[in-house]
This record gives sequence, structure tokens and C-alpha cells, in this order.
Amino acid sequence: MSPSMVAGQGRAELLYDSGERIPRIGQASDSLVGDCIHQLFSSTDMQDSEAMAQLVSAYQLQGHLTSVEALQRSWSHFVEFLRTQYGEPTALRHELPFKQQVGKQVITGSIDMLWETAEGAVLIDFKTYSGTTQQLLDPTNPHYAGRYKGQLDCYQRAIEASGQRVLDQLIFYPILGDVVRLLPLD
Repeated sequence: MSPSMVAGQGRAELLYDSGERIPRIGQASDSLVGDCIHQLFSSTDMQDSEAMAQLVSAYQLQGHLTSVEALQRSWSHFVEFLRTQYGEPTALRHELPFKQQVGKQVITGSIDMLWETAEGAVLIDFKTYSGTTQQLLDPTNPHYAGRYKGQLDCYQRAIEASGQRVLDQLIFYPILGDVVRLLPLD
């Protein structure tokens, strides 16, 4: 079972808004854009414009994600936010695989990003939704960020089982430039 299928609802709180969106030109599959951005963030030197453009082209999105500079700024703003909020990382892990048994279900997947500090780890999931910030924060909206709480709780259990303390659960929406914290329902 995929972690994204784990039920759970939480509260969503906007922690950061860069004020800058990544422009999307024309129509392209959100899934394909998401895969491309995940690859950019996890395996590419975000300072290497040429390598980034090649990866965007490999996904055949060069006519859709036309600004490598906007992608770089989105990443740079996000990393600066993390440094300011949580401090310098002792380790930065991408696509961290895990397997977990919950009852009779085996959950396997990978954590998009783990920002590790001396105090603990920050769980980060990337979502490439390109609607509005208000939709992410509206519990009645189908794109409400709080609906991912079960997924990030699953990640948290896996990290805590390894002996690490989890400081926060975040969703980074690079297209919107938003960082949302997930909290339990009161």
C-alpha cells in the first residue's frame, strides 16, 4: 500500500509564502510535472541551469516549465526558509525509502525530503498543485492540504521507529511558493 493511500485528516497552517509562482505554460499532466520537479529537487544541482533544462526537456516539459530560473528561485527560497526556521541541516536526504507494517497492511514508499538537524528531523513532501493558497487552507476544498496528514503521519512513524525525533511535517508547494505545516486535529 502506498503512503498516499493512508487515511487521515489534519489541520493545515501556512508557514511561508514566497510570493512567487513557477509559471506553467499550456496544459501538461500534473503527475508528469510532479515527477519532473521531484527529480529536479532530488537529483539535480539546483545551481546547474543546463542540467536542469536537460531534465525538464527529458520529461518533454520544456514548453510548459519554461523558466529554469523560477525553479531555482523556488528551491532557493524554500531552503532559506528551512535554514531560518530549523537551522542548518546536519544531513539532507531525498527519496528516503521505507517499509512499515500497520496491522495487516504493508506500507512502502519514499519520503520526498528529510531535513535533519541536531534537534531532530523535518519531514517534507512535495506537491505540485497549481491552484491557490486559499484552496490549500480550506477544509471544504478537495485540494485541502490537511488531507495529507495520514501520509505524513506514516512517514513520521517510520522515522521515529529509526530513533529520530520529528520536529515538523511540511508540504512544499513549489508551483505556488507555499510551505504548509500539518498539525493534528484538536
